[in-house]
Amino acid sequence: MRATAVARAAPRKLAGRVWSTRPALVVAVDTGAAEHVPLVDGLSVAVRPSAELVEIGASLAVAEGADYLYLRGLEHMRTSDPGDAHVAVAGDGAIAASLFVHDAATRDRLELYAPGIYPPIAVDEALTEGVYCWPSWRGRGVTPALLSATVARLGRLGIRRALAVIDADNTASLRAFSRVGYLPTGTLRVGRYRLNRWSSSFVERARLADDLWSEALGRPRANVPSRL
Repeated sequence: MRATAVARAAPRKLAGRVWSTRPALVVAVDTGAAEHVPLVDGLSVAVRPSAELVEIGASLAVAEGADYLYLRGLEHMRTSDPGDAHVAVAGDGAIAASLFVHDAATRDRLELYAPGIYPPIAVDEALTEGVYCWPSWRGRGVTPALLSATVARLGRLGIRRALAVIDADNTASLRAFSRVGYLPTGTLRVGRYRLNRWSSSFVERARLADDLWSEALGRPRANVPSRL
């Protein structure tokens, strides 16, 4: 089954790598003004070294389709020491959702093997990356709750602003981040595949960022009076 699902997903991915342009929004929230999203009953949040998040590899071994492709990228990220992993944990120890947190030092190290992926991060900022909710927990508000707990912890550590970079077509993630109070900064990462060669750049496109954000959230175009 997995081979069939991956075989169906792979041609679309390969076609996009021949000649395509993919915008992603840089979004941010002030840690002192973020929305509180309560945890689902029975879950708690823990912080682990990324090396200990072995559940990603275990899930990769049985995943199918888009989940398999995404988890494969997450496992590569995990083994590259991307910083702490924040996890939502059920009472039986099962992982409901996870994400990585990069600081400025981590970002500079990751930039060496994945140039152009990460925006600049100031010393009082952090970047959330690689958010994943396990299939059995989806549709229950686990992702925004984990994001909320992560942002609150970052604030307690003296981090002023939390950032993320989200593909413009990833509606589910954009909506989850919006629940916590994230807003578009006006910056886009424009990724380009040209004959399987990847390049990307960060550009200021405030109006387009707002339009993409509003479209993903199914709302009239947001009028963002000030950028975070």
